[in-house]
Amino acid sequence: CDIDTFSPERRDESLVKELKDGCPERLTIFFPHRHCNEKGIDLVLGAYDILSQKLGHQPAIVFAGTGPSLPLVKDAAEKYKHVRYIGFVNSVEEMARYYASVDMGLALSGWETFGLSILESMASGNAIVGAAAGAAYEHVTESGAGTILKERTPEALANAIVELFHSDLTEKKAKARKYAEKFSWNDCFKRQLNLYKEITGLKK
Repeated sequence: CDIDTFSPERRDESLVKELKDGCPERLTIFFPHRHCNEKGIDLVLGAYDILSQKLGHQPAIVFAGTGPSLPLVKDAAEKYKHVRYIGFVNSVEEMARYYASVDMGLALSGWETFGLSILESMASGNAIVGAAAGAAYEHVTESGAGTILKERTPEALANAIVELFHSDLTEKKAKARKYAEKFSWNDCFKRQLNLYKEITGLKK
């Protein structure tokens, strides 16, 4: 994971202010995943009204990307003031800016093997609501930087988001960054080299 590009330092206060839209306590989420049910898009869209009721305000959710459920995302962006669709983002810097300028990320696919996008979000300082399987489960439980989705239902997702939002987000975000730093290119190469040395019997 490129922890220099994806970093809390990429936070853009003007974007934060724009997303909060006069409500400092407004929850903000960035969802730059393929728009399909495997990635949990049905859960996110289905949870929005429930989430708004539980929070007492409409959260700001920024969707990026494309996929078969794109029409549903566009419909939601037209229906809700604080749901935004920004299209497919080609710029890595722009992705990093959005990641670093929101409160949390969602990793709802239980089929991820490594989950690079999860680590990029965590490296940016995002607490995570993760699926109960795959890389999302591993990253969230190992880091202590989020909440696991107990059931794949909109209600359960809304509950998990509210639970995480009302936790110590500052602590969770710090844990996310610290965990992601272990997956920097430099650290990964060091661990790989040490493994080879151990296997071959060479000294570290």
